[in-house]
Amino acid sequence: MQTKPIASSRNVSSRKKALQCKLYELLQPSPEREEIKVETFADPLDQLSSATRRELAIHLVDRNSRLVAQVRSALTRIDEGSYGFCESCEGLIAPKRLDAVPWAPLCVSCQARQEAAQIDSGHFADAA
Repeated sequence: MQTKPIASSRNVSSRKKALQCKLYELLQPSPEREEIKVETFADPLDQLSSATRRELAIHLVDRNSRLVAQVRSALTRIDEGSYGFCESCEGLIAPKRLDAVPWAPLCVSCQARQEAAQIDSGHFADAA
């Protein structure tokens, strides 16, 4: 795999700062965690509403956890010098993609293939 920086050190440095800020934001306490607790209600509709809120909160916490892992991985790739290269095809990730999603591990083509495969298999998860 290539390990040359894809852009000026200023661009990588600014993306690293953006990633560090995003990580800090993601690690702050979230109200969704409080919604996960199981509550019992006498009214079946209240019980159903609580279960729905809990399921949504679980989904949001899970999505947040995956995003934390992606941001940490991007910071590691910066430190290792492999940031900006697709983890699948090892080609360059377009700077516009990294501007939009600085933690993106895949180029647009590989991301599209991965999402199509996940949809076909019925296991689609939020992706970068």
